Amino acid sequence: MLKRFSSFKTLGLIETPKPLIPSNYLFNSIPRFYASSSEDSSTKSKKPLPTKKERKKESFRKRLYEKNKERAKHLLKEFVHLVVHGSKSAYKDARYMAAVVSSKPKRSYTIEEIRELSRIKRDLTKFVPFYAAVLIPGGELALIPYLFLFPRAMPSYFMTETSLKEEKYKYIDNQARAYKVLRQYLLSAMIKAGYDPSVKDPDGMKKFFIENQQRLLPLLQLEEMDSEILRSSSDFLMHEYVEGTFIINLLYKTTVNLPRYAINAAMWIARNSYRAVWTHPFFSHTFKLNFFPFEEIKRQLIKFQLKRQLKVMKHQNMSIILNQFGTLKEETVLDVARERGYYADKEEEARKWLREEWNKISKDHIDNELFLFWYSVILYEYHS
Repeated sequence: MLKRFSSFKTLGLIETPKPLIPSNYLFNSIPRFYASSSEDSSTKSKKPLPTKKERKKESFRKRLYEKNKERAKHLLKEFVHLVVHGSKSAYKDARYMAAVVSSKPKRSYTIEEIRELSRIKRDLTKFVPFYAAVLIPGGELALIPYLFLFPRAMPSYFMTETSLKEEKYKYIDNQARAYKVLRQYLLSAMIKAGYDPSVKDPDGMKKFFIENQQRLLPLLQLEEMDSEILRSSSDFLMHEYVEGTFIINLLYKTTVNLPRYAINAAMWIARNSYRAVWTHPFFSHTFKLNFFPFEEIKRQLIKFQLKRQLKVMKHQNMSIILNQFGTLKEETVLDVARERGYYADKEEEARKWLREEWNKISKDHIDNELFLFWYSVILYEYHS
């Protein structure tokens, strides 16, 4: 028995146990592709949520985008419409000017044609740089500083009806302010020539001016005026002119008001109704610059433009004498009368006055533009 059992191997009862399956055995046995995808999904699910401040910033951006998206679309459509409409209008005006100039001598122009030709020349001069900026890719950005420095450089083709009306009312207001300055200047010259302002005669100034024009006109020459009187003369004729020192004043006002512009821009972006208003004279001061060399630059520049405008007025007066009113609109007739000192609200009254009273006085002094200009200043007092 013992021999029989001795053939068996001794049982290793104290034998060390085999190592257990490691905890990451199953994970290691999964292919890497599936393991990485499971890792990504687990990390994605465990991404940290955005903070309250980040959520607020994101919602503010969304609201700002939604509010201004429609406004930007509307502005873009309006800009494209103005460019297309302005291009067509400029082409029509150029054809009209070529047809009138080639078919008629100057003395046979109607008053409507004279006014239209002067407007077209002015608009086409402005149109060239403006349209060049529109055609060049990205040139629209240059229009912002260009129109800021030269606000009158916008052609009427690209202006809305409301802005044209506002500009017209501005000219009328400027004429009323200019009259006060010119009347004082004229009165002082008349007193030097022997006029007695204490005489109570409604037509006293008219009579004295006509009777003593030989002595008065040398005192009222453009060469004797300073830049302030020349400016007022241009404003009285409702004439658009370039002063020459506008940019200096504009740069000063822009610099001192820069913080206010920044505040108001931020309020506009945030759609807040608050607007900062600074009324101190420091922020709206205008430098007259009436010393050398600025005074001389202003004088020569305004005088040159004023002489050209007086020549245009002479051609218009010639047309009125010949009764060639054409198909003038009501507003145009009123403007023609206002430029000559007659402030009327009805077209019939203005047309009658131009054909009768103004026609009579301009016949005798058609070549003396200076006399007609100062006579219109006297008339303004009686008709305004």
